[in-house]
Amino acid sequence: MDLALKSGQGEVVVTLDCDDSYPASMIPVLANYILKEGYDLVDGSRLKSKPEAMPWINFLANWGFALIASVFFFKYVSDLHSGMRAYRRTLIHSLKYQPKGAALPVELLLRPIKEGKKVKIINIDYNERIGVSTMRPLESAWWTIKRIMSVRFS
Repeated sequence: MDLALKSGQGEVVVTLDCDDSYPASMIPVLANYILKEGYDLVDGSRLKSKPEAMPWINFLANWGFALIASVFFFKYVSDLHSGMRAYRRTLIHSLKYQPKGAALPVELLLRPIKEGKKVKIINIDYNERIGVSTMRPLESAWWTIKRIMSVRFS
């Protein structure tokens, strides 16, 4: 993911998972917040409410981690693990983050918030994924906590 983020050539780099769970039609919407409204990062949150396509355990874990991060960073965040975001390319190149390990999106959202960058959260749809999930829940939970703490206390 680090190589993909840093290889972008335009002013905006948009990420989304390739399992058809995110609406590609939202790419211009996210990009326009950066190009026309001056945001540095736009997070596509899946968690306005529980998505039908998301198991309850995943929803509750995501909600809990978002609550912890919101308290620690004094900013409401609703979806630390979203795979759909738009980044200003200059932001990516200025961020210091640990590319190795699981839950990288957590750090890629929280570090700009901590640094006072202009971050926007918008709600997006979340669809049933194509294929089988490769997520390892315990490892992901450990890395999520590790990344929240490392950004907060760095």
